[in-house]
Amino acid sequence: RYADCSIVVMAAAVADFTPRETTPQKIKKEGKDGLRLELVPTADILKELVEGKKQGQVIVGFAAETSEVREKARRKLRDKKVDLLVANEVSGKDSGFESDFNRAVFLFGDGTEEELDLMPKHDLAVRIWEAAVELLRSGA
Repeated sequence: RYADCSIVVMAAAVADFTPRETTPQKIKKEGKDGLRLELVPTADILKELVEGKKQGQVIVGFAAETSEVREKARRKLRDKKVDLLVANEVSGKDSGFESDFNRAVFLFGDGTEEELDLMPKHDLAVRIWEAAVELLRSGA
C-alpha cells in the first residue's frame, strides 16, 4: 500500500536487532544453564521505503535518542534521506517514553531545522502532520 500513499510516517524501528536464528517451538529451560542469542541488525524498512520513493511522496522518520540528539539526528537524516526527521530525546524526566509530553527538533531534507518546545504529545503529532502536509503541498 506504500505506493499509493502521499505521506508515510515511520514512527519507530521494530527493533534495531533481531535473533540470527529462530525456532517455531518454545525453548525450554530444562537441562540448560543459560541461553545465548546471537543478534544481527534488523532490515532497515525506512531506508528501503526511501529507495522506492515516488515523485510527490513525503516520508517522515524519527530519531529517539538519549544523548547528542541533534548530531545523531543529522547523521540519520543524511543516511536515511527522509523529507522530515523528527528527533527527540527520550531520557528526559519531563518528556520521552513515560510522559505525556515531548520536545523535538524537526530536521528537513533541505537542511533547515526547527526546534520545538516541550508540548503534549498530541500537539506534537499535530505539528508533525502539519509539517508533512506542507512538504507535500510544496512538492518536496
